Amino acid sequence: MKFREIAQQMGCTTSYANALYRRAMWRLNREPHWTDPLGVRLGNTLLNLNIQNKEEAMTAYLNRTLYPGKIKNYGVKCHQEIAKWLGMPKPSRDNS
Repeated sequence: MKFREIAQQMGCTTSYANALYRRAMWRLNREPHWTDPLGVRLGNTLLNLNIQNKEEAMTAYLNRTLYPGKIKNYGVKCHQEIAKWLGMPKPSRDNS
């Protein structure tokens, strides 16, 4: 099947269908990264804080380096997401 036919079925342009294909192939062929299970915002926050692995993320979570309002783009939802990923109880909105 050609990209023109795919684009017609998807209702988009040929170049957009091609871009989707290239992005999907890149994702399929790259090495997995430890932040892959996380949302983009949380993953970028951890990388910007130079947190290199899940163990360092756990340490930062436990010593409250990661706390809503202390870090730009890290709020209650990110805090709840990392708690779930680390296997910690879900923090409440009152005492995150």
